[in-house]
Amino acid sequence: MTVQETRAERQRALRALLQHPLLSAAGSFAEEFGLVRRHREWLADWLNRYPGWRLQIESEFARLRKTPGDITDCTRPAVEPREETPFTRRRYALLCLALAALERSDRQTALGRLAEDIENLVVTDPLLQSAGFRFDLLNYDHRRDLVHAARFLVDRGILVKVHGDELQYLNADGGDAPAWTFHNFQFNTRRAHLENDRGAVAGQ
Repeated sequence: MTVQETRAERQRALRALLQHPLLSAAGSFAEEFGLVRRHREWLADWLNRYPGWRLQIESEFARLRKTPGDITDCTRPAVEPREETPFTRRRYALLCLALAALERSDRQTALGRLAEDIENLVVTDPLLQSAGFRFDLLNYDHRRDLVHAARFLVDRGILVKVHGDELQYLNADGGDAPAWTFHNFQFNTRRAHLENDRGAVAGQ
C-alpha cells in the first residue's frame, strides 16, 4: 500500500469516527469499521495526542469517547432521526434510562416491555423521585418521548428493529397494542454508552 493510500484510509476512518462515534462491525459502516481496526494504533495515538479523546475498539464495535470542551454548550443536541427534532431534557433522561433498562434485558425485547422497565426504574429510584422525574405509560407525551429515544437507538445501531409499528404503541394506552420488537445489538455496545451516560439522568 502506498503512502497516499494509507493516508486516504486513515482520513476515511477518522472522518467516520468523528461523524459516528459508535461504529458497528455490521451494517452500513462495516467497511469503515474495518479501516478503524486496521489503523487502530495510529488513530488511537492521534486522537489521544490532539483532542485528548480515547478510542475503544472491540470485536463488534468501535467507540470514540469524545469529551466536550464545554458541557454547557447546547448548540449541538442529539436529534430524533425521523422528525429531526432536537432532544429535550426529558428525552435525554429517557435515553439514559432506556440504556440502563436494556443492559438488564434479554437480547430480544419489545417497546412496551422497555417502557415498563423504565417505569419501574423511575418509581424505584429515590434520586429520580426527589428530582420530580415522572414517566407515565398512560401519558401520550411521555410515550412519544420514549419513541424518539428508541428511534435514536435504532439509528445508532444499539437496537435493531425486527417488526412492528411504533405508532400503534404511541396511539394506544401504552399497554396491549402491538409494538416494536427489538433485537438488542450487543451488551458491550450498550455498556459503552452507559459508561458515558450514567449520572446524567438524576439531574434532568
